[in-house]
Amino acid sequence: MTHVHDIVAGMWAVWKNGSRGLWNLGNPQNTISMTDLADLFVSVHGGVWNLVDPTDLHGPQFVEAAEKFPDASKALALGWEPSRSLRDIVEDAAL
Repeated sequence: MTHVHDIVAGMWAVWKNGSRGLWNLGNPQNTISMTDLADLFVSVHGGVWNLVDPTDLHGPQFVEAAEKFPDASKALALGWEPSRSLRDIVEDAAL
């Protein structure tokens, strides 16, 4: 999860460099499970959440994407660096 301000700053860094191609601007330090993200969101904003089994929604062949972490090394080499933590992102989220 990456804050929109960090994404825009990363896009600006790529544009200023005159680079082309594919760029990953994700923040690898903000990896979190959906369950932990829901817990964090509730701890910041209050409320409750209910666990829903994705196979109930999408069928028995549903497979959760796992171990997908962004490799932002190209953007980091340009001097871009995400500045907002996962908690910052959740605190900025509007209900």
